[in-house]
Amino acid sequence: MVEMRKRQLNDSSDLFKFFNLARDLMMWMETQMREMMNEDKPRDVSGVELLINNHKSLKAEIDARAENFTICINLGREILTRSHLRQQEVKDKCVQLCLKKDEIDDQWMERWEYLELILEVYQFARDATVAEHYLIAAEPYLLNDDLGETLDQVEQLIKKHETFVKSILAQEDRFNALRKLTKLEEKFLKADRKDAKTRELEKHELNVKRRNRYVQEFRTVEEIEAEKRAKEEVERAERELEEQVKRELEEKERQKEAADVFDAAKAIAQVGATVATTSRSPGSASTLPRQGTVYSRFGLPSSYENLQKLRQEQLRISAAVKFKGDESRFEGQLSRKHEWESVNRKASNRSWDKVLCVLSSSNRFEFYKDQKHVKNNKPMDSLSLNGASVEVARDYTKKEHVFRLRLGNGGQYLFRAKDDQEMNTWINRIQSVINSVGTNGSPSDITNKTKSLPPPDKQRGAGIGYSGSLKKDQYKK
Repeated sequence: MVEMRKRQLNDSSDLFKFFNLARDLMMWMETQMREMMNEDKPRDVSGVELLINNHKSLKAEIDARAENFTICINLGREILTRSHLRQQEVKDKCVQLCLKKDEIDDQWMERWEYLELILEVYQFARDATVAEHYLIAAEPYLLNDDLGETLDQVEQLIKKHETFVKSILAQEDRFNALRKLTKLEEKFLKADRKDAKTRELEKHELNVKRRNRYVQEFRTVEEIEAEKRAKEEVERAERELEEQVKRELEEKERQKEAADVFDAAKAIAQVGATVATTSRSPGSASTLPRQGTVYSRFGLPSSYENLQKLRQEQLRISAAVKFKGDESRFEGQLSRKHEWESVNRKASNRSWDKVLCVLSSSNRFEFYKDQKHVKNNKPMDSLSLNGASVEVARDYTKKEHVFRLRLGNGGQYLFRAKDDQEMNTWINRIQSVINSVGTNGSPSDITNKTKSLPPPDKQRGAGIGYSGSLKKDQYKK
């Protein structure tokens, strides 16, 4: 309690110190702006130079106050980080101070440019007046008709004229300076023809941009946290979208690979059936296979030299698409939630319930109330895995260890396991059944078709039987 009271008193002390500094700075800046708006017009170059010196002194005073301005702004930032009760007032005062500081800087720059322009104008007027007086004084000499009456007078007039020419050359730089355009003239030539209303609108837009920048700079802790949460939400949505697209691509790739495996197994089964037919009558000349390579409609070689390779490929594919004896059935307790009955229709009952799940190689996913119903083969519900897909439910955050099963008709189910290991086990088992289904039939169909190829021993015997029969014929001869 003592420490809390001390911290509150320190916060109040810093708060009122900030308000006092802000008030003093605001009053000082308003005074300086009134002085810069002084409309006293100078009469000559010396008057303009005096105004310029006074304006420079104002700039020096503004620079001297920069340290107090920095102290006040830093104190306001520190109060904002403490989440003070009056933090909104502190934020508004900081924004007001920064805008006022920009305003006084802009006004000083505008006044400086104005004084530079009128200084050059007054200097031009002074030099033009001097040049005009010089030309007026030289004009009577040029209009004089006295050319001299004697040789001595003519020589004196020539010398006087040479002196006059030298004086004109000495004034050449002054006349060249007068020919040069002043900054006021250049500004008038380069300036666009915008009216006062347009310039005021541009100035207002600049002030709005500055205000937005300072409001963003002096954010409170709550505003920073809210912005951070919004940013994280956007990033999470983007990640989920990318993961969904990635999962869909992977699912399409898996389906394509499963279809390729099924087509290869079907082609090998047809080759095996052809070999089994020819091996039944090895002595018949009409049934003996010819040496060479014959290609089926799948592009697979059917010569006896490659039958061993085909048989090995057949066994590998059969092992990949069917369950082993100990993996033909998998069961366990899971929590189930029915989300969607179809693509556009939600489930009427979307509550969680515990069920006994049974997965077998018959392409069915069955649900029982308990082991007694399993023995009696009375499932509560049974789902077909044709065209189904399974994945981790990353978008469902209410519970952990949840995976989603999407059915071919658009229905969706959520299942919850006790931990990630059990969840991954179920996902792998279900995915194995889905992959074994393929695109044209069940795993049992593929297995039955592959049985038409004779075993390796018989196949090898059939392969050797042709050459063996030739040896027997030679022996008999």
